[in-house]
Amino acid sequence: MESSTQNHDDLLPVDTKVNLQNPDSSKADTESITDSELSVLESKPETSPLTLPFRPANHHSAMQESRQRPADQQQQSGREAIPKTWRYPRAKTPLPTLTHAQKTAIRVQAARDTFKVSQELLGNLTGSFGLGYKFRHQKIKSLDSVLKSSSRYPKYPTTQVKVVNKDTLDAAIALDNAADMMGIKSKMRSLVLNFANASVPGGGWLNGASAQEEQICYRTTLSYHGLSPDFYPMRSDEGIYTSNCLIMRENEQKGYSWMWLGKPELLPLTSVISVAATQGPPLDSTGTKYKNPSERTLMEDKMRSILRIAADHLHTKLVLGDLGCGAFHHPPGEVADCWVKVLQEKEFKGWFEFIVFAVLDKKDGDNFLTFMKALHDLKM
Repeated sequence: MESSTQNHDDLLPVDTKVNLQNPDSSKADTESITDSELSVLESKPETSPLTLPFRPANHHSAMQESRQRPADQQQQSGREAIPKTWRYPRAKTPLPTLTHAQKTAIRVQAARDTFKVSQELLGNLTGSFGLGYKFRHQKIKSLDSVLKSSSRYPKYPTTQVKVVNKDTLDAAIALDNAADMMGIKSKMRSLVLNFANASVPGGGWLNGASAQEEQICYRTTLSYHGLSPDFYPMRSDEGIYTSNCLIMRENEQKGYSWMWLGKPELLPLTSVISVAATQGPPLDSTGTKYKNPSERTLMEDKMRSILRIAADHLHTKLVLGDLGCGAFHHPPGEVADCWVKVLQEKEFKGWFEFIVFAVLDKKDGDNFLTFMKALHDLKM
């Protein structure tokens, strides 16, 4: 559940499955709530919020007549007004502010729903759904010794490296969707780095925690098929690779809205590599460096294993991040410098076409600015 800066109590739209006045209340109680300040209003049971009601053949004349009369006169005329079930939020209209308990309740419900839908989707899948395995740093061979002489080596002349203040999955979706416009040749799905909890699959996602790993689990099939309890606990030199992971939901700010569940083949697909940073490593007197050189060596080894696994599975588009720089209190400057050192090692030259560092932070936050300064447009 390594926290990173992946969620700073973002404002959330209301998920109508959770009563925001009382998170412990039933769904029936929740559905009776109305609030004119919300972006999406509850509709009448017989009317879909996004389906326009049937209009008669002479609706043009009826519409013209209705435009010429005030709304109160239309009500008095006896004609039933078209039910207004939703509105598009204006930029200046703030989303409702939710309490910590309300946000937690929304996440808990999201976890339950995601696990259930993941089970249904993958249960109806024809054939297999990729692979997943646990690895150790020491057993992953150098790319120089294994693959560079083979046809698997893509030999990219340059690697683009960008830093964005964005959620990990949103960055992966954007990278895949914009590939053609950005001149990216690879059609292979992106690989994202999951800041894993070393002891518990998915960290605290079932309890409504909001770190980066939990956000990935709320939105994807990862927790159902990618993080097997058999893989835990993870040692400091271990990680997990999951080849296929469906992204089914929007981000937290969008209320974890479902995507195209009726057409699962249209859902965004990503691969995931789960690696855990050590918790609370000792720092020097300035708080900006590791106290023990072994901590930096371990972090660099983790990064090398991430890149080697990615290359071995032909991933050339990566979404990485500020591993360990949240609740685990790794120094952002040191971690960013580790990434710079490892990425510029000769072993990794030519393997990757595009690397994004998704560092979700408050505007001009320290983590984002540190990574932007160190890694944006890095020459590899």
